[in-house]
Amino acid sequence: MRGLIAFLAVYISIYGGAHYYAFVKLKRGLGFNTWISVAIAVFMGLMILAPVFMRIGERTGHNNLAAGLAYVGYFWMGLLFLFISTAFCFDVYRGFLAVTRFITQKYLLSITPTDGFSCMVSIVIACLVMGYGFFEANTIRLEKIV
Repeated sequence: MRGLIAFLAVYISIYGGAHYYAFVKLKRGLGFNTWISVAIAVFMGLMILAPVFMRIGERTGHNNLAAGLAYVGYFWMGLLFLFISTAFCFDVYRGFLAVTRFITQKYLLSITPTDGFSCMVSIVIACLVMGYGFFEANTIRLEKIV
């Protein structure tokens, strides 16, 4: 039981931290109001717990509920990973610009993406890659080799 609690603590810390990073990026980039912030926070909280609820549903015999939670939860997990990966690339680029500006005391590159631009590009790239993956997953063909 102690191992399960430790696993859940690590899982919620890492996956919750990823959601927090995405939430901050979305709030900064899109600037939504308090009600939308609360709705997104509740949705993200449910998505953090979706794999846990899925396992509970499987163990209690609620297979349809578990399958639905798995579909939504893992789809969201992939989308979140793609969004965070793209947003992190923008953060690394901004960090590189800040370090070079600090060292050289001048702007080497005048192209600094705004929070809104980097957020929208991250959303679009994540959705496009996820859409492509969804399409490819539905067009799998089996080939029997003798």
